[in-house]
Amino acid sequence: MTGVARVGTCPTPTRRTCRPGPPDNGAPASERQAARELTAAAAAGVLTVGIGDRYALQDIAKAHDQVDAGGRGRVLVAVP
Repeated sequence: MTGVARVGTCPTPTRRTCRPGPPDNGAPASERQAARELTAAAAAGVLTVGIGDRYALQDIAKAHDQVDAGGRGRVLVAVP
Protein backbone atom coordinates (compact mmCIF):
# COMPACT_ATOMS: atom_id res chain seq x y z
CA MET A 1 0.00 0.00 0.00
CA THR A 2 1.51 3.28 -1.02
CA GLY A 3 -0.56 6.42 -0.39
CA VAL A 4 -3.18 6.42 2.35
CA ALA A 5 -6.30 8.56 2.61
CA ARG A 6 -8.61 8.98 5.58
CA VAL A 7 -12.26 8.07 5.29
CA GLY A 8 -15.05 9.16 7.57
CA THR A 9 -13.78 12.25 9.32
CA CYS A 10 -17.28 13.66 9.76
CA PRO A 11 -18.50 14.44 13.28
CA THR A 12 -21.55 12.23 12.70
CA PRO A 13 -21.48 8.89 10.87
CA THR A 14 -22.80 9.15 7.33
CA ARG A 15 -22.28 7.41 3.99
CA ARG A 16 -20.37 10.41 2.68
CA THR A 17 -16.80 11.44 3.29
CA CYS A 18 -16.30 15.00 4.47
CA ARG A 19 -14.06 17.02 2.23
CA PRO A 20 -11.45 19.25 3.81
CA GLY A 21 -12.14 22.93 3.40
CA PRO A 22 -9.83 25.90 3.69
CA PRO A 23 -7.37 25.75 6.60
CA ASP A 24 -9.72 27.52 9.02
CA ASN A 25 -12.87 26.03 7.44
CA GLY A 26 -14.83 28.95 8.90
CA ALA A 27 -14.23 27.64 12.41
CA PRO A 28 -14.14 29.88 15.47
CA ALA A 29 -10.72 31.06 16.67
CA SER A 30 -10.74 28.56 19.56
CA GLU A 31 -11.20 25.64 17.16
CA ARG A 32 -8.46 26.93 14.86
CA GLN A 33 -6.12 27.21 17.87
CA ALA A 34 -7.01 23.67 18.98
CA ALA A 35 -6.30 22.40 15.47
CA ARG A 36 -2.88 24.12 15.49
CA GLU A 37 -2.05 22.60 18.87
CA LEU A 38 -3.12 19.10 17.80
CA THR A 39 -1.13 19.40 14.58
CA ALA A 40 1.96 20.50 16.51
CA ALA A 41 1.56 17.63 19.00
CA ALA A 42 1.23 15.11 16.18
CA ALA A 43 4.29 16.53 14.42
CA ALA A 44 6.29 16.31 17.67
CA GLY A 45 5.27 12.68 18.14
CA VAL A 46 3.40 13.46 21.36
CA LEU A 47 0.00 12.68 19.88
CA THR A 48 -0.64 9.41 18.14
CA VAL A 49 -3.69 8.39 16.15
CA GLY A 50 -4.93 4.85 16.48
CA ILE A 51 -5.16 3.10 13.14
CA GLY A 52 -7.90 0.54 12.85
CA ASP A 53 -8.51 -1.34 9.65
CA ARG A 54 -6.83 -0.71 6.29
CA TYR A 55 -8.57 -1.25 2.96
CA ALA A 56 -7.48 -1.31 -0.65
CA LEU A 57 -9.15 1.30 -2.85
CA GLN A 58 -11.32 -1.33 -4.54
CA ASP A 59 -12.77 -2.11 -1.07
CA ILE A 60 -13.91 1.45 -0.41
CA ALA A 61 -17.50 0.33 0.24
CA LYS A 62 -16.27 -1.97 3.03
CA ALA A 63 -14.26 0.94 4.47
CA HIS A 64 -17.40 3.10 4.56
CA ASP A 65 -19.35 0.29 6.21
CA GLN A 66 -16.64 0.02 8.87
CA VAL A 67 -16.82 3.77 9.55
CA ASP A 68 -20.62 3.62 9.76
CA ALA A 69 -20.37 0.73 12.23
CA GLY A 70 -18.18 2.81 14.55
CA GLY A 71 -15.40 1.30 16.57
CA ARG A 72 -11.90 2.28 17.60
CA GLY A 73 -9.15 3.67 15.42
CA ARG A 74 -9.17 5.32 12.02
CA VAL A 75 -10.12 3.49 8.86
CA LEU A 76 -7.49 3.93 6.16
CA VAL A 77 -7.82 3.39 2.42
CA ALA A 78 -4.73 2.75 0.31
CA VAL A 79 -4.64 4.95 -2.77
CA PRO A 80 -2.37 3.57 -5.50
